Amino acid sequence: HRAAALRAAVNDVLSDPASYRSVYVTESGLSDAPPAGADTVNAEKVFLGFDAGGAPVGYAITGAEPGYQDFIHLIFGYDPATRRLFGMKVLESKETPGLGDKIYKDMDFVTGFEGVETPIVGMKQGAATGAANEVDMITGATISSRTVIEIINHRVEALGSDLGEHAATAPRAPASPDPALVDEAVEGGVEGP
Repeated sequence: HRAAALRAAVNDVLSDPASYRSVYVTESGLSDAPPAGADTVNAEKVFLGFDAGGAPVGYAITGAEPGYQDFIHLIFGYDPATRRLFGMKVLESKETPGLGDKIYKDMDFVTGFEGVETPIVGMKQGAATGAANEVDMITGATISSRTVIEIINHRVEALGSDLGEHAATAPRAPASPDPALVDEAVEGGVEGP
């Protein structure tokens, strides 16, 4: 079921937040309420995670762009205060088996996004300098690796300061997570690999 897969992915990329809720992406920024008359199922959203005390910990953000074979759909956890990622998970990919599919099968690549600063710079294997924004790309899957990095960089750039402003003013967490908010977000959404 897509809703369960997305809930699990949000938990994965935000390192198991105590709760989270949908936040709507609007022309004027991020909003806790859907725009008037909006189709809440198809409205663009991010997910704001909270710690056990109800304080915001970061956002789970989805994105998709064309890879080598087809669109790559992913989700990543992001802290706008530090501009660092918590993690990344590919939700759907049809990249070449044995090459491009390493974007979700190669755990060194997947875990390489944990704690990395944005904007991310993709480095050829062995060329990393140790900078906080570098991720080693996968040899033989350069296009797929680069696409993952570009999705994250483009989404962070597009949402920009709205993430930090929203986190600073967001109401504290609800007493318990509302799974319906995630369920509505995945109607017609993406599936796991």
